[in-house]
Amino acid sequence: MHTGTSASAPLAAGIIALALEANPSLTWRDMQHIVLRTANPTPLLNNPGWSVNGVGRRISNKFGYGLMDAGAIVRLAKVWTPVPEQHMCTYEYILSPPNPRPITGRFQMNFTLEVSGCERGTPVLYLEHVQVLATVRFGKRGDLKLTLYSPSGTRSTLLPPRPQDYNQNGFHKWPFLSVQSWGEDPRGTWTLTVESVSSNPKTGGTFGDWTLLLYGTQDPAQPSDPKYSPLRPTSYTHSNSAIQSITSEVQQTDSEPTITFGDLHSSNDCHPECLSGCSESKSAASCFACKHFTQTLRNRAGFKCVPHCDDGFYLEEPDKCKACSPNCQTCKKPEVCETCPGAKLLIDVDHYGHFDHGQCVDKCPDGLIADYDTNLIQARCVLKKNPCSNGYYQDLRGNCAVCDAACGICHGPGPLQCDTCAQGFSNYSVGYCRPCCAPDQTPSANHCDECTEHQISYGSVQQPSLFTPLLIVVLTLGVFFCGYLCFAFVCPESRRSWSSRSKDLEYTPLKTGDGKHDAPFDYSSDSDFEETRISQPSKDRTTRLELEEALLEHPS
Repeated sequence: MHTGTSASAPLAAGIIALALEANPSLTWRDMQHIVLRTANPTPLLNNPGWSVNGVGRRISNKFGYGLMDAGAIVRLAKVWTPVPEQHMCTYEYILSPPNPRPITGRFQMNFTLEVSGCERGTPVLYLEHVQVLATVRFGKRGDLKLTLYSPSGTRSTLLPPRPQDYNQNGFHKWPFLSVQSWGEDPRGTWTLTVESVSSNPKTGGTFGDWTLLLYGTQDPAQPSDPKYSPLRPTSYTHSNSAIQSITSEVQQTDSEPTITFGDLHSSNDCHPECLSGCSESKSAASCFACKHFTQTLRNRAGFKCVPHCDDGFYLEEPDKCKACSPNCQTCKKPEVCETCPGAKLLIDVDHYGHFDHGQCVDKCPDGLIADYDTNLIQARCVLKKNPCSNGYYQDLRGNCAVCDAACGICHGPGPLQCDTCAQGFSNYSVGYCRPCCAPDQTPSANHCDECTEHQISYGSVQQPSLFTPLLIVVLTLGVFFCGYLCFAFVCPESRRSWSSRSKDLEYTPLKTGDGKHDAPFDYSSDSDFEETRISQPSKDRTTRLELEEALLEHPS
């Protein structure tokens, strides 16, 4: 029997068809009530994450209310009474200035709303759907987490963190839906928690006004259901401040509702990593909660509690161990390996131009070479060493070509091949070098980068300096001036001394092949290609020395 997720929708459709066959008058809301009330969580309770909502039903962010029970659904459908008319109750939260509220780095904010159930309009005393309509912008949308707490203490994760969601636009009036408070009384204090799990303190954005929409009925869904008091429950009369905390670090507040496990009964002799009990003895996969880390199971749905993340898993959020790609031995993100299995090589080129960074391969791709020496644990594929000077790269012909204007150091043409950015450019936001934004520009509108303090910021870009070429000119003139002084005042005395000594020198002619003395060579030829002429002996020598003395006495 096929039980994968692809079969879930057709199986559910078939079960609903059976219920409609038993009772054709059922509406879509009737079916939701019936499916929810007959759901069976028991076969799934060995997975962590289960809790109990305000009306005693077990709920899970992963499995909802449990498995659909076709037999129970059909039996209940036969005796089902149509549900009352659905009402909607709306509450809007208006932030005090600054609005929208700036958010940066890693933070947690708690917003509270006092709800009366719209007693004077369209009352809602028995909840069905709950929506939060919110507008939030953040540098990396996947780092945001939204959690809603009902007055009964039910915690609904409206938006879990998503490591692969790099969208920078955020959410604009986005409806976040939950059905985990189904059947509860909505009157009391609702708390919306907005968190960031970002590890980048420079990532920022804004959070604006938000709206709470409550869908449900004024009367019980079925005549046999318990009835709530028409008056406001006294247990919900407490009040909290509008903004409980807004800090740069994650803070746990005293007003956070306590999440209990209701009627889940713990077995004896739980695994040492279990916290708050377990459903099966000595099983790390049967804990209600974990002391240290929660790790996903490799071959089936669910989790187990571990003291640390095993090989093949990486740490996400404070306490979640998630599985690496099957191609990795260890990793830092799902598809970014740190080490590879067997003899595979790790591509280690971490910048925007190489989307295969962190991949394990059998052979290095073009443009990269294997490096077996610098890392004894893991052989890597790295860029070839650039033989050219900074600001140049070696092209396909082996010549040194100029880098793109955005690059300080590069290994290829274009801004995607930069290793470092030039002055006035930054790769802080998107990974490749873009011009720094002017004060009146934004990254999204002008395709520029908000240069941070540790990079080149707008206005601090230095103009080309004339100091270096001016220094070269001064030094050159100084050398020529010193040479002139030496030639005009110091060197003449030395040369006269040399000339006087040279008069006493005797030139001994070389012997020729027949034993006779030959004349000395004269190198005074006007042409490099003219044959060396044999000069006359001593008479020409004396004349030449006298000419040198005359030149020394009258240099001009």
